[in-house]
Amino acid sequence: MVSQPYIDIVNIKYQNFLPVKYSGEEHKLGAQESYFNLNIPIPLKNKDVILTGGVFDQLRFNSPHGNKELYAFNCQIGYLKNWKNTKWKTLFVVLPKISSDLLQINHGSFQQGGILLFTCEKSPNLKYKLGGYYNKEFFGNFFMPLLGIEWKPLPRLNIFGVLPGYMIIEHKTSTRFYSGISYQCLTASYRLHDGENYSYVRNGDRFWGQMQLKLFLNYYIKKYIVAYGEFGHSLCRKYEVYNKDKERIGHPVFHKTKDGFIFNLGIALRFRQDVPLAEKKE
Repeated sequence: MVSQPYIDIVNIKYQNFLPVKYSGEEHKLGAQESYFNLNIPIPLKNKDVILTGGVFDQLRFNSPHGNKELYAFNCQIGYLKNWKNTKWKTLFVVLPKISSDLLQINHGSFQQGGILLFTCEKSPNLKYKLGGYYNKEFFGNFFMPLLGIEWKPLPRLNIFGVLPGYMIIEHKTSTRFYSGISYQCLTASYRLHDGENYSYVRNGDRFWGQMQLKLFLNYYIKKYIVAYGEFGHSLCRKYEVYNKDKERIGHPVFHKTKDGFIFNLGIALRFRQDVPLAEKKE
């Protein structure tokens, strides 16, 4: 995430999409997700930061029509520039990506993207974000303007995110517990190798993407180790297949389903930037 009061050095998550019916039939599609994220910030003497890391994501689908797996590996290489005017920062991230139904690297599964984000600090408790996101999806060039905020209106309340990607409202219940609500919007495409007629599968509605609204609870086991759980519901969650002419076609596993409930469990190595020094020493 590019706008939040903490950074996760390591984040491991298991997510389960409860089985939902295909549109127009009684059969159901179930899905599970395994997610691993690594962030390694490298501070420089001039207070700028080199950002490195990567994300590995595996989706497993199961239905009476068959089983299928999708994989994505995203490498993150970025630079955070602190300007002489200390109210401003600029973030630039390059995002090369492999996205496919096969766990292998090949030219046909490669995507290239990036983020450019400007931050303006209006006060210690309020920052504005403005920028853009681009990715060369299999369905074409995907551009998304970004507008974000990092706001602490109350000592125990954080509101942060970059729309339309995500937004989080987080409440500090106690030193160890944080709770709140999160919104996320996802758009992705994966290369398919099932046969000559199949080209790629697209996640989400053409206009809206896939949206998720979830409640979450975070528990700090140790200073920097947090276990978390989330429960919510999806909207416009679709996995549909297109041919080389970008026409939607049928597929045994990937066709339109109804929306359903989601839950996940995870653990992260997390460093908060909004915790008083006295609490960090506890």
